[in-house]
Amino acid sequence: MPRKPDEGLTLREGQIMEAIWRLGEATVEDVGAQLEDDLADSTIRTLLGVMEKKGYVGSRKSDKGKAKVYQPLVQKKEAQGSALRQLTQRLFEGSADLLVARLVEDRQLSLKELDRLRRKLEAQQREEKP
Repeated sequence: MPRKPDEGLTLREGQIMEAIWRLGEATVEDVGAQLEDDLADSTIRTLLGVMEKKGYVGSRKSDKGKAKVYQPLVQKKEAQGSALRQLTQRLFEGSADLLVARLVEDRQLSLKELDRLRRKLEAQQREEKP
């Protein structure tokens, strides 16, 4: 049973989206050639159908035959934001503070990176002030 659109992309769907973003548009065969592991065309086709229902990709008939050509309907940044909101809501009680604290705790975010983020936040605040 397909997942609901608000559930975001699965790991495999994310890999397929990466291939489509990279190529701009792609057939099932194009996507398969971009994936690191061998995945049956029928599996890729099924996942693309699910992703189309979720609104992540659109398709059209190829000029060269009956194959479908898929193109992204969402930008990568938009999908990243959606995934991050879902992750934060699901695992960190909706708290970005808890997410960042965990990244620091797991040494995934250094003091240098935190300082860069602080400067970015300060710059955004200056831009927002009239």
